[in-house]
Order: sequence, then structure tokens, then C-alpha cells
Amino acid sequence: MLLNKAVSNDWRQGGVFVSYNTRLDDPEGWTTPVRLFSGGEWYPQVIGLDEGQGTDAYAGATARFFMGGRSDHTVRFGRR
Repeated sequence: MLLNKAVSNDWRQGGVFVSYNTRLDDPEGWTTPVRLFSGGEWYPQVIGLDEGQGTDAYAGATARFFMGGRSDHTVRFGRR
């Protein structure tokens, strides 16, 4: 899950964060959010690159990262 954090009453962005959960039916299974970017814009999103199945619901290991409707980066997900 990607999420924003507002840091002021006028919605100034404090960053874009990512949190993981291997089971969506486990609300307590989410990891502590980790910052990907400081600042930023609204609506962080990843879109998968896998032909025929790459969407915003299925990203796969490598995906395009969009922020504010624009993509300047790819992200790579993997296990530590």
C-alpha cells in the first residue's frame, strides 16, 4: 500500500510511504510504513509492467511509480 502523510493544516505533503501485508484479511499484519519520498504530491500509485496483467491492483516485481499523475521512476519490489 502506498500512502501520503500530510504535515500541516493546508495539506502540505510530508512524504510518500509504503506498507506491506501478505494477507489483506489481516488488518494487524501491515508493516510499519517506510518513507519512499520526502514531500511529494497526492495520489502515489504503482502500475505493473507485466503484459496482460500489469495494473494498479497487480504490480509484480517491477512497476512504474506515479505521483500526481506523472511517472518519472520505476520501483522494484523484493524480499529482504
